[in-house]
Amino acid sequence: LGLCPRNKAVRIFSIRAYKYLTGSNVDNSMPFEPETIQLISYWVRTPEQMRAFIGIILNAKKDIQADIEKQTGHPVTIIMDMEPELQKGITTTLRRYFNSIRNTDNKNKKINSPENYLYISMKNYFGYWYNSEMAQRNKEASN
Repeated sequence: LGLCPRNKAVRIFSIRAYKYLTGSNVDNSMPFEPETIQLISYWVRTPEQMRAFIGIILNAKKDIQADIEKQTGHPVTIIMDMEPELQKGITTTLRRYFNSIRNTDNKNKKINSPENYLYISMKNYFGYWYNSEMAQRNKEASN
């Protein structure tokens, strides 16, 4: 992903990306809350990196849906923009991811593949969210 330090060009890109992806020109097809987009835009340098970053998150969601379908035998679709708690969790997971990346820069710990680390972090979160949501729905249905 080529995570970068701050400089003027990067900051300008961050502002433009945030405004473009969350502004009034967007047709609400962006499945992330504005805070998530802003957070990602702080860490990427180019639109291609932004696209790759978002793609990793969406691939993790797609793969966990496939895993759940294999386990349950039922089709599963996680609709991200209809679940406010999921949105907050994605942002929190990204914050933790970026904190881990930043902290490993200062310590002897090394993350060999930031892309893989992001993918696994997001896939684990989607799985956790789905299991929590199903447990809550089952509890409500049994009452």
